[in-house]
Amino acid sequence: MSVPTAQTAFGEEAEAVPGGGDLGPNVHVFDPSTPDIQGKVDEIFKKQESAQFGLDRHALMFKPGTYDNINAQIGFYTQIAGLGLNPN
Repeated sequence: MSVPTAQTAFGEEAEAVPGGGDLGPNVHVFDPSTPDIQGKVDEIFKKQESAQFGLDRHALMFKPGTYDNINAQIGFYTQIAGLGLNPN
């Protein structure tokens, strides 16, 4: 498996950010078939619920579809967004 790289401003090769693909480890993209969405949302809320002065930031992004029975409580420095009908 190869890891995509990019050039930095100094001409060095930089590896892709681990854990979250090109968007980074704290960007969570869900689709209706993603297993245990509620568990992941709850885990992030538990970390961010009282993190008013914390350093972590999270983005929860939902691809088009129907999501049943998701109760998304949002803590500090957490964004939630629907990606629209054609997220490309």
